[in-house]
Amino acid sequence: MLAFNSNKQQQRTLNDELAVMESQQQALVQQLESLHVVLTQEEQAHSMQAEKVEAFKSALERLRKYQTSVKAQLEAHSLPTHNFAVMPDASLALTAENLQTRIDNLQSKREARAEIAERIQGFVRHQVLENDDQLMRPFVDDDLLAHAFEQLQSRYQGLDEEFDILRKHFVEHKHSIHGIINELKNNREMVRQFELSINRAFAGVTINDLSQVEATIKVEARFSDLVGEIEHLDTHSDQKASEQFIERLKAFSQKFSLMGKQPC
Repeated sequence: MLAFNSNKQQQRTLNDELAVMESQQQALVQQLESLHVVLTQEEQAHSMQAEKVEAFKSALERLRKYQTSVKAQLEAHSLPTHNFAVMPDASLALTAENLQTRIDNLQSKREARAEIAERIQGFVRHQVLENDDQLMRPFVDDDLLAHAFEQLQSRYQGLDEEFDILRKHFVEHKHSIHGIINELKNNREMVRQFELSINRAFAGVTINDLSQVEATIKVEARFSDLVGEIEHLDTHSDQKASEQFIERLKAFSQKFSLMGKQPC
């Protein structure tokens, strides 16, 4: 009886241990299945990462080709290929056409900058700006260009008012010249009328064997020359007469006035 009870107890113990082992086995199976699921997910993630890596490699290779093309284009146009940065524009499609457009724009800006520098140097040569050796160099820094613009702005402030004053002086000068011209024309007409009146008085007069007597009033050569030039002068034009003509006109007018406006 004791042996039976002992065997029964051992059987119960074995059954309990077997149940525990089965439970552990079931847990291990579930854990293995979970690990299998995780492994499958990791494999999928690894596959996706591998695809991304391949895509990045392809994009990098494409960028390298674009970089080589851009560098060649920049060198072909004598543009710098280093020491500059470009902020990425996600909305911009990276194509050869877009790159060429930006290269053309960059070249246009470079040419415009060179033209600005050349015009600034022209102001220096014409002594509008102070002579600065740095401004006359083949390449002028941006700070120097900005400073030159500030100098020009300061130099030409109030230029409209100065132009108004010059226009006023020009109108006054033009009126003065027109007054002298009209005076010369009037005097020339007076001489002509006086000459005609003398010849009308001599009409029909005979002296000895002369059948006709005609008087000619001689005027100073400078007077005749000035009147001849006046005949070809457009007094209604805004163009200023030559300095030489104005000087001769003034000199003759002064002499004419000093003579008390006597006939020429």
